Amino acid sequence: MSSRKNLAREENKTRHDLGRDEFVRRVWDWKNQKGDRIYHQLRKVGGSYDWDRTTFTMDEKSVKAVNEAFIRMHEKGVIYRANRLVNWSCTLNSAVSDIEVYCTTV
Repeated sequence: MSSRKNLAREENKTRHDLGRDEFVRRVWDWKNQKGDRIYHQLRKVGGSYDWDRTTFTMDEKSVKAVNEAFIRMHEKGVIYRANRLVNWSCTLNSAVSDIEVYCTTV
């Protein structure tokens, strides 16, 4: 899912236009509507996981753990913040991951 891409395509807005609270609310709405699809796909291909312990990365306990992990990695120099960004979207005014980019030859 790319909430940012959907927002740009469907409403011609960015996450900055909505503000953090509204954007997070919409991500949760999407998760509640379609989030189980991934779990069903993993089950179909034979995934054997502890399904009772699944969690969404924006769950309260996960957010704390993710923030802590990023802070620790940043302090150790494993990750860094720089002025160089890959896959910058002028429409979204943000970097996007490789899976959200459609490459075309010009």
